[in-house]
Amino acid sequence: KARNIKPDFISVYSYSYLLLQQDGVYFGKRSLDNSFVKNQLELFKDVLKAEDFMADELHITEWNFTLSVRNYLNDSCFSGAYIIKNVLDLYGKVDDIAHFVATDRTQQYYDSNELLFGGTGILSKDGILKPSGFAFDFLSRLYPYYIGQGENYLISTDQHDSYGIICHNQKALGYNYYFTKEDELEKEHLWRYFENRDELELNLTLTDMSEGTYQIKVYRINEKNGSVFSIWSEMEYEKQLSRNDIKYFRRACEPKLTIQKIKTEDRKMNLNIQLIANEIAFIRIRKIS
Repeated sequence: KARNIKPDFISVYSYSYLLLQQDGVYFGKRSLDNSFVKNQLELFKDVLKAEDFMADELHITEWNFTLSVRNYLNDSCFSGAYIIKNVLDLYGKVDDIAHFVATDRTQQYYDSNELLFGGTGILSKDGILKPSGFAFDFLSRLYPYYIGQGENYLISTDQHDSYGIICHNQKALGYNYYFTKEDELEKEHLWRYFENRDELELNLTLTDMSEGTYQIKVYRINEKNGSVFSIWSEMEYEKQLSRNDIKYFRRACEPKLTIQKIKTEDRKMNLNIQLIANEIAFIRIRKIS
């Protein structure tokens, strides 16, 4: 600023930790804020405005809820729901966001001989898509035109009688999580680390639709369908897996699909969407007659 140089963009990292100082030593403490990335972004923008140093673009080049590459929540449905929640929270408020990281292969070490080991990748070391990977897959299916959003959903359209809705039921982390070291979470009891396990019911009404019959496709990833971590738990976290076993995981880790038809009434459509804890879903609506 003193040299009168203004960057084309400013990039930041955002991990859910607070920087604290004790006895002259700095250390990171996990934040209790379930909307940490959004709130920190707003704080950062306030600082830039106060310094009169706003750039044309603001990029979050790394973000996640954890820095640990041995945190089993990275492998679970929570990570997928967390990604959807934060992308919705940041929609229209930042130019680019880049989740850290793409694959667990970059984080292997002597202790990574299991199918999953808590890496931050959206792909396992064997190339299996985790729920976090499906979160990006669902986001990529959205249409280019924005209609609106709420706390747990976003609606898009192609402006040709097709709609894409993405939604989540991300659960906040509870005190058990914050009192446990991140690399010591019990993979057999991940449910302990959330504030609650409540289901979510979304009631949405689409208006100003053209009259007709629409096909509704719902794709779901949850603890019962498509989660590599949940399937692995059913196998008692077996370590000795063959190539055919890995192929099975790749086939089994797919979203659950349901299809139905609904007719509009007075150019309106009512949708009722039930989501279990940490479930993500993509709904595609297409006019067929």
